[in-house]
Amino acid sequence: MKTSIVNINPKLAEHLLAFNDKNRSFRKKTLAYFITCLKEGSFHTTHQGIAMEGTLQNPIRIFDGQHRLMAIVSTGICANILVSENSDIACFENADNGLPRSLSDRVGIKGKETSICSVFYYLCNTNNQKPSVDRIKIIYEIIQPILKYIPMPGMRGLSLAGFTSAFIVQQKKYGFNNCDEFSSIDSQKIQNLAIKNPLLFNLKAKQSQHSTRGRLTHAESFCAIWDCVDRKDLKRLIIRGDATQRASNIIAIEWPQLYLTASLSNNKK
Repeated sequence: MKTSIVNINPKLAEHLLAFNDKNRSFRKKTLAYFITCLKEGSFHTTHQGIAMEGTLQNPIRIFDGQHRLMAIVSTGICANILVSENSDIACFENADNGLPRSLSDRVGIKGKETSICSVFYYLCNTNNQKPSVDRIKIIYEIIQPILKYIPMPGMRGLSLAGFTSAFIVQQKKYGFNNCDEFSSIDSQKIQNLAIKNPLLFNLKAKQSQHSTRGRLTHAESFCAIWDCVDRKDLKRLIIRGDATQRASNIIAIEWPQLYLTASLSNNKK
């Protein structure tokens, strides 16, 4: 097996894809992720790339890297990729069998904080694709000065990242320097919210690997906590079907820099 870094252009990528036989199933979200990385300029050369039977001059079959190749064809953007020629399919008996790296592992930020950054990304984007590592890092740089003051306790039935995201925007809006007192007040308001609106805890059922439990989506949690803390009439609080768009609008109005950063991939051409 020979491995080298090759600058893959759209023409070469399209040629190699003609030999993409018996690969894993195509995944739309994975392709969208690599397209975003190429457009953002956050596609980095790593030890993971393209594995193939045969050589670049005489390809026989592509074993790995189909989504990267498809992204290059789709965007027309060249990329330096590690290419392993004369690979044996038997190598995949031992490949991809370890513990997958989480987004938190790849970004190098604590899990809860990474989740909050991801929530802001998803609330400000409608493409429902994975954020790049670079995008998460940029979002973290913006919210970190406020995030360090936010206690992050769990609350059964509510999305932790969703309602913490709302707290962060509230902190930005009201300009608190230390939110210890702010959080204790909000905690009581949340309890009142739960008592008067039991629908919050039974609105949706999320099927996980282990169990099914009532749980709000990130956007619904964001809007619920926003209304609660923002002194809305709790008796009239209703979870709306357009929660994602509403949360996105709130962020755009209250924190334009964060919104523009998180949604930048939507504006990239």
